[in-house]
Amino acid sequence: MKISSILALSTALIVLGCSSGNKIANKNPVPKYNNLAYLDFKKASRAPASFQNKTTSLVKSSNKTVYFLGLYDQFHNLRKMTGNKEESLNSCPRFHNVFIDYNKTHRISLNEEEKSFWDKNFLRSIIERNLQNLSFPELSLTTPTENKAISEIASLKEEDIASALANHISNTKNELTKICTTGNSENYFIFENLVTYLERNPGFKNNEKAFKTLMKTTLFSNMVLIKSLEEDKKGNRTIASGYNYIEEEVLLRLNASWTKPLINDVKQAKRK
Repeated sequence: MKISSILALSTALIVLGCSSGNKIANKNPVPKYNNLAYLDFKKASRAPASFQNKTTSLVKSSNKTVYFLGLYDQFHNLRKMTGNKEESLNSCPRFHNVFIDYNKTHRISLNEEEKSFWDKNFLRSIIERNLQNLSFPELSLTTPTENKAISEIASLKEEDIASALANHISNTKNELTKICTTGNSENYFIFENLVTYLERNPGFKNNEKAFKTLMKTTLFSNMVLIKSLEEDKKGNRTIASGYNYIEEEVLLRLNASWTKPLINDVKQAKRK
């Protein structure tokens, strides 16, 4: 099947995902990441063996369980990095056992304020070095008051980026609340449809079109955002990188382990 046909079909699946669930507007819209010019897509086709798929303890878990765990894990990672005061969930009826196990394993205190491991001085660095043109993931987020990427704001300020991150975390919690209540969400259906499509079309990978399609899913775009934020330092400390078992399983479901060198490109761009 030609790449153009594959892209058209994958796009149709994404549209179908939006219409499969509740028709109420999506409260956690996926940011539009448009500028990928600094990514080297040639790396995707020659990724070393260390970047290939790894079997995880979640291999027998349902797509819904993997999606919930992925989003819940990302929510806490974002809170921890930014010192966000958004409270965690108090319960999750639809995924009770998974929810409890995660909290115990990761020692989650439900209402404890997270301490920031993210250097807000890096916000100044982005502004002073005029790096908006690189379109780092955090610069594609929107503030609560403006319906456009913060990279498009004429006089970008620190509080614009901080506000956009806080808004994104709040939206993520809104989606988690819905998943815990109903068992699904608009973004979950997009994820599920793409997973099904990729199972039938494993050759849809190693190119820009495939990467852009993945970036339309919540879990993958959040993963890129988090890996980008990991590169921000606080003092002489750099947040540990790598991929945990939940992230590895998400990449497995999306047939996306080939994207690791590209995600590394996002991080490398910040070191320049």
